[in-house]
Amino acid sequence: MTIKAKIILADMAVFGLVLVAVALAVYDRTRESEIAKLDSQLEVFATGFITEFEDEWESKDFPEENELQAVGAPGFPGVRIELIDTTGNDIFSRGSLPAINNESLQWAFAGNPIFETIRVNDTLFRQLIRPIEAQETADFVLRLAAPLTELYSRLHDLTLILVVSVTAALFLSALSVYLITRLAFKPMVRMVDTAERISASSLHHRLTAPNTRDEVRRLADALNEMMSRIEDAFNSQRQFVADASHELRTPLTVIYSELEFLKRHVEDKKSREGIDAALSETDRLSRLVDQLLLLARIDARKLVLDIQPVRLDELLIDITKMLQAPAESNNIRLELHIDEAIEIGGDAEKLRRVFLNITQNALKYSPPGGQVFISLGKEGGMATVTIRDQGPGIAAADLPNIFKRFYRASTARAEREGSGLGLAIAKELVEAHGGRITIASEPGAGTTIRINLPIDNLSSPHDPS
Repeated sequence: MTIKAKIILADMAVFGLVLVAVALAVYDRTRESEIAKLDSQLEVFATGFITEFEDEWESKDFPEENELQAVGAPGFPGVRIELIDTTGNDIFSRGSLPAINNESLQWAFAGNPIFETIRVNDTLFRQLIRPIEAQETADFVLRLAAPLTELYSRLHDLTLILVVSVTAALFLSALSVYLITRLAFKPMVRMVDTAERISASSLHHRLTAPNTRDEVRRLADALNEMMSRIEDAFNSQRQFVADASHELRTPLTVIYSELEFLKRHVEDKKSREGIDAALSETDRLSRLVDQLLLLARIDARKLVLDIQPVRLDELLIDITKMLQAPAESNNIRLELHIDEAIEIGGDAEKLRRVFLNITQNALKYSPPGGQVFISLGKEGGMATVTIRDQGPGIAAADLPNIFKRFYRASTARAEREGSGLGLAIAKELVEAHGGRITIASEPGAGTTIRINLPIDNLSSPHDPS
């Protein structure tokens, strides 16, 4: 999850909790206010009702029932009325109400009005129970109950309004935060885009610092300064490798020539064996120097491909013939399968190095009695060369790093001799031709390397960088 998304979600969570708390407070205060208003209206209505029959209460001459039924209740549609005497008998009622409990009745006769909410046939009512006093004694209890249907209808409308308001506020808040963070993160997005383009071959790129004096500007300046130091270090390293490889090339050639001369003039068997071992190591060092020089040219963007028509089938046949004898000496069967003759535009010597390096690797890791299989075909407008061995395979953890320079796998492959540069060079050369190299392997199941090269690549010599 991006930082921008985290900020938006955090804002929505905090702001949403605040809005919900405010909405609940508004709802509770509104509900309490509406009920208090209804209680006040019930009290006013009860006072008016008692006052209208004041003389009857004092003379204890109970009003006629038709007079009681005729009492209007403006603002209280469906109001229910009940009169109860001191013995608890219902002496008048208009609309049904559940029986009142003795505790509430005694409390009312003691001069204490009661407001409470009751349920009658699944409908909520707000009820008032208060005494009717005449000559300082309570002879009757008046019970009024007004339905809460209209009140809860208003509260329902209020709930809808609050829900819509909270949702709209959250949406506007999220949109505002998104626009603000987008504007604030715009310089950082540009910095990230630039940083993603930086690699060992493009250290000259620098981050675009915003025209502000904030933390983002300080970060960009610090990263640019760090990139300058890294670029200087890489350039120094590359120059050192190039210079050292170049300086080593001549003495190694001289050493090899002198050893060859010495070998021709030495008759002692042990001495000749020692010279052969020295020649082998010198040859290995020479190949390592050649690889380092090639990588130095690639890093310095000085690798120029001599693009000419290249018959891949003929190139692979030559490599197979060259390696057939070493393969047989190790009891390894080397097979080549060609679907059809394929000609591409490429540098023949560079491609020869690619296929030779990979095939030699396959032979090196294949066990005696094993097989190395090379095939050539077409796939999706690309020439495809597949080299498969029956070696120990490569662990999944090592596969992402297998084309890195000097990388040594953690498996049995690491026990074999090698500079760790062959696959790195092959990858660079294949990509310089506009192709792609992939590897598939499992421990104990061998390794398969696939090289795809564009067929329509005939042009003049060029610099792939």
